Amino acid sequence: MFMFYEGYLLSPNAALAIVFLIFGIYTVVGNVLVCVVYILDPGKKLRRVSNSYFVINLALADILVGVTVEPINAASYWTNNKDVLFSYYIFAVLSCVCSIVNISALMADRFLAVCRPFKYRSLVRPTRVRAALLVIWLFSIHFSVLPLIGWRSASFQVYLYGLGVLLPATLMLISYYGLLRALREKIANLKNSTDRKEATHVKKMVARERRVSMTVFIMLMVFLVAWGPVVLVDFMLVFCESCRSEKLLLARDITLTLGFLFVRDKSWIIRVANP
Repeated sequence: MFMFYEGYLLSPNAALAIVFLIFGIYTVVGNVLVCVVYILDPGKKLRRVSNSYFVINLALADILVGVTVEPINAASYWTNNKDVLFSYYIFAVLSCVCSIVNISALMADRFLAVCRPFKYRSLVRPTRVRAALLVIWLFSIHFSVLPLIGWRSASFQVYLYGLGVLLPATLMLISYYGLLRALREKIANLKNSTDRKEATHVKKMVARERRVSMTVFIMLMVFLVAWGPVVLVDFMLVFCESCRSEKLLLARDITLTLGFLFVRDKSWIIRVANP
């Protein structure tokens, strides 16, 4: 079964083309500002924080969305050309997977910071973070290369969503569970502590970790709400021939755009990186 079946494209629509072009401009401007904040950081505070690399990498992935994915998507509404659609698909896969895996890596970083505070600095060094970012990009690029070398069947969608979406989502769940468990242990230690000075210190740690846990929970829920419909709609389009319609095609593009919106606003991501 070919994943780009006849009719996979929507009919040309100038209004939708303009909407996606506006999204592209907004995406580029917003994420360039994130990079500028990092570059102009007066006290160089952000550069001393290893997890800020993940935030900048997310911004770069989203700039790629604004420069390639959304303009090409807009072009697909002008031309209704399969080559344009395929280009859109390749860049969308690359940037989507890169953003999703970045966020799961950032959550894993917070898990280590909270659950292994004394080993964190030795475990998460800038050189290791940069190596991890390289792995993230190579991992993301391989999903784009596979269709280029001929794997364009419906089974590729299963492979893509299994490794590119479900695996990072599982890592997010594990990280959140670990944060909750660490928080409960700290609260138990606080109740059993008789040393007032130690109790005050632990109380501050618990308050900080509560904020991190709540933000991570919000991240997780927004991730599931944003990307769950994308996966569901695309599977329906590829595997359920009787379900295919222009409305479902429009739903595909809308849900994918909402998925991108999940990582466009970096304010909540920065709060997780620097609680």
